[in-house]
Amino acid sequence: MAKILAVSEMYWPEGGGGVLATHLIVKTLKSLGFKVTVIHGSSKPDIINGVRYIYSDLLSARDKFRLWLNCVRLARDEWFLDLLEQHDVLYIPRYCYPLIPVAKRIGKRIVVHLHDYQLISYNANVPAPYEAYRDRLREWVLEVERTKGFKRYAVASLFWWVPRLAQKWLVDADAIICVSRRQAEIIANTAKSLRNKITIVYNPIPTEDFTCINKKLDDTPTFLYVGGDSHIKGFKLLLKAIEILQRERIKLRLRLAGDYSAKSLRELKKLSGGKIEIEIYGRVPYEKLKILHESLWGLLFPSITEEPLPYAVAESMASGTIPLASRVGGVPEIVEGTYAERFLFKPEDVEEFINRIEEVASMRRKDVLDVGARLREEVLRRFNMDKVKKQLLSIFGLV
Repeated sequence: MAKILAVSEMYWPEGGGGVLATHLIVKTLKSLGFKVTVIHGSSKPDIINGVRYIYSDLLSARDKFRLWLNCVRLARDEWFLDLLEQHDVLYIPRYCYPLIPVAKRIGKRIVVHLHDYQLISYNANVPAPYEAYRDRLREWVLEVERTKGFKRYAVASLFWWVPRLAQKWLVDADAIICVSRRQAEIIANTAKSLRNKITIVYNPIPTEDFTCINKKLDDTPTFLYVGGDSHIKGFKLLLKAIEILQRERIKLRLRLAGDYSAKSLRELKKLSGGKIEIEIYGRVPYEKLKILHESLWGLLFPSITEEPLPYAVAESMASGTIPLASRVGGVPEIVEGTYAERFLFKPEDVEEFINRIEEVASMRRKDVLDVGARLREEVLRRFNMDKVKKQLLSIFGLV
């Protein structure tokens, strides 16, 4: 079996869905018999037995530009070069692209895993539908960065060319993994030089963590939103929906997770009361998320970007929670052919969003539980681990 050297600045439990996917891929590679070493920059990684972990302070940088400069330094360190020589495959699941040239020079196989759109967008996000924004992507990204403060906007204005540099590095990759058909389509149509290198592999989902959830629903339709006050996660759409639903006096319970600024909390406070009960949880640990799903009727996912393959939607189905999601990115691929497909809505369409909420809220508890049980079965078939293992063997195995 080949020896794999994975280099990732973040490692689980730090980070989000892409980092969780990396952890599960490493676990799967180990189960297939590969010898795996992980070089990382996280202080307390979730260790997998039999996998070797090496911490590098150079990878602790969370700023993209400092990380890339540090990767250039890492590529010159003797201990790293010796380690690379001892392995057959360099696996880059995040942004350590400057390591690609050195691996290419010494004849190593290079596999890059894409969990976003860093190759075509400065902030690694693209709006939905991408085709409608393609010719004005720069303006869209700058507007998004402006919502985060002038400093973010200024930096994005200066370094808009960064995705082109990333594309140049990836030309030397042997294989590029995309996590959905939609993500692969967008990247292939924009970075045409990489088209023939792309393979689609769905991320593994931690089904053992979510399918064991015992649903306990009360009489109040309860929904979870996990996007914080992020513009791209659809927070503004959520605020509009709450305001309209308050006027219609529909009884609901909304649980809001994620980070919220003082301004956003004030806006939510103005909308609270009446028939809608708003509970703000802030950033929720992964373990607590599973507990929250026990009493949920639905997940609200009003994202306005081409989400590659959002874990939140897949985990929702595995939990028996109905996802009410915008028709973006890989979301339709997750719910395709299932009962949840009827609850998709057009991104930024508040009327459709509200209609989906009202439809689920009007269901009987028994029907919600029955639908949830069917969704669990469907998502287990869709994210079939036997298929993922065969694909990984093909990509990482040396012929």
